[in-house]
Amino acid sequence: MGDACAVSMILFALYKWIWLGQPLTFIPGWISTLFFLILLSEYTSIINPILSASTSMQMQFLKTSTNFLYKWLFALVFISGVFTEKDAKKACVFILYFSAFINVFGIYQMFARAFNLPFAWIEINNVTVGLRNNISMDGLKQLSLNFDNFFRATSLFSEPSILGHFNALIISLITVPYITKKPQLISSNIRIITILILSLIGMLVAFSLTGITILAMVLLYIIFIEKSGRKSMLGIVSGIFAGLLIFIDRIIDSILNTSIIELFILRFGGIYNVLSTSGGGSSSIQGESFFSRMETSMQGISAWFENPLTGLGAGCLFSYSKTDSIPYTDALYSGLIGELGLFGFLVFFIFVILLYSKVMSLSKTYASSLSYDADFILSLAPYFLIIMAGYGLSGYSWITFDHWTYIGFACLAIISVYKQKSLPLKEFYVVDISLKDKMTFFLNNSVKDKS
Repeated sequence: MGDACAVSMILFALYKWIWLGQPLTFIPGWISTLFFLILLSEYTSIINPILSASTSMQMQFLKTSTNFLYKWLFALVFISGVFTEKDAKKACVFILYFSAFINVFGIYQMFARAFNLPFAWIEINNVTVGLRNNISMDGLKQLSLNFDNFFRATSLFSEPSILGHFNALIISLITVPYITKKPQLISSNIRIITILILSLIGMLVAFSLTGITILAMVLLYIIFIEKSGRKSMLGIVSGIFAGLLIFIDRIIDSILNTSIIELFILRFGGIYNVLSTSGGGSSSIQGESFFSRMETSMQGISAWFENPLTGLGAGCLFSYSKTDSIPYTDALYSGLIGELGLFGFLVFFIFVILLYSKVMSLSKTYASSLSYDADFILSLAPYFLIIMAGYGLSGYSWITFDHWTYIGFACLAIISVYKQKSLPLKEFYVVDISLKDKMTFFLNNSVKDKS
């Protein structure tokens, strides 16, 4: 589904750039420059695979860098002003409605797995999963640990953490307009509350530390950065919904004999126990992924010391350790510095910082004089960057659509402000004369010759 959408968007962009002859519009200054330097840093990391004379590393670099180029072109569609703030708003509305289906299915799936009902598991048929380390695709299904009768929900996604991340986004799309005193994306209060409740339940049944972490980062940003008189009311509303979740958890417990909230308490307690004893304690949750994610993240940092400037090479982290080979780290930041080196890491880090600074600067200067759609997307932009940063804490999101969509939406918001306030943008034309005009000229001349 992601590929179908991405290819359609890229083709639409090519239609506008080549057939209609419209320009690519870029934010002036270092933001656009760094976006192209990000691509350069990906391909600069080829130095180590070439020097290594390892065919497997060179092939892996080729596959990973090509995949990255595809995602980078997908981001270019956003960053070059192909879509407007109205398009972005429509996309947000669609994803809110779509989330209702995602979470209803996820809730059903939790019970379906416990009682062996239809559609309890969805087979994974993405062939790229089997390309590295000779992983067999036979019988590969969604990843979900169980605790007695409770199976973590995944809905349509491959694992629960993605469902948790998805619901953190949905909750943010509803919470941010409330806290910034803007109308909701969906005018019906009943629909908004229904979508919010389903998302909270979806977050609960995903049992995802990733989702909780992202949501906590969003709430901390609201508390310490946002200047709104609704903060205290947000606390009251949060308390009401917390009570609702406790009630729902009791219902789930009565059916499956497992309290998810108690599991969360055990999970956090187990992590604290291990961390507070410097590894001497034990986690009370089976299959706890927190520490394995920490371990792979540290491996990425250790790999950085092998080639500090340009890294091991895109996709080549698997070659670092021959005893405990891993395909990639479980954190964006250690993966970046390990595979792309200090150059790639700093280019991306500075890019995000400048992007956030520009969003905040435009918000302070122009927010009150913008159209509703532009103002709305601009108010969401810092939260897109926060969610992107939080998602990167528990997964190597460098070559995912989610990662670049968040960045693209932030750039789209900036370009929308520039266009509305008639601020200068950098323009670049792919063709001097549109293919449409060339075709029209050719046909007109053909008709004249015949006459």
